[in-house]
Amino acid sequence: MMQVPPPSRVAKDSVVFRDGSEVQADTLILCTGYHYHFPFLDLAQLGLQKTDYGVGPLYRHLLPPHHPSLFLVGLCQQICPFPHFHCQVLFALAVLSGRCPLPSAAEMEAEAQAQLDRYLKSGGLSRYFLRLKEQQWSYAKELACLAGFPPLPPAIQEIHDAARANRALDVSTYRGRNYRLLGPNAWEVVQDSCEDQA
Repeated sequence: MMQVPPPSRVAKDSVVFRDGSEVQADTLILCTGYHYHFPFLDLAQLGLQKTDYGVGPLYRHLLPPHHPSLFLVGLCQQICPFPHFHCQVLFALAVLSGRCPLPSAAEMEAEAQAQLDRYLKSGGLSRYFLRLKEQQWSYAKELACLAGFPPLPPAIQEIHDAARANRALDVSTYRGRNYRLLGPNAWEVVQDSCEDQA
């Protein structure tokens, strides 16, 4: 099994990729995404509904406005996962401890709807609403500011951007690169099996 660049076409006995390479494959698995499913929650009772992007409305992509002690951590997509989850959990802990007061349910619901409306008005497709991409960094700062915890160090975004750039160069080897955080503004590559393979 191997991870490969995006395919350009499937021939009778092989798959041709955008970089021009070609392989014979016994099986081709297309990873096209998934749908959120919460069989253990009564969405209507929580004031939520299924949407093109998953479930909503969620205040700060995180909590149902009418049930502010329930947090759905990790729904956002195209993010640097663990720092993102960390910020969401710290926000949740601040809310639960009372250090971060929330607006009223009506205000949270209106804010969640306004955020979706702005996204759609800017040309975004509803099904991609939770794809934060570059907005993940301002989102994390916003949570930190609201909840009073230190924001992510800038080096976290730099490492993420470096890994993303390496993925664009070669999707099949970029995971072999490891990084060490040296401080809030410093990091280094500590192991690069990509170079070993070259």
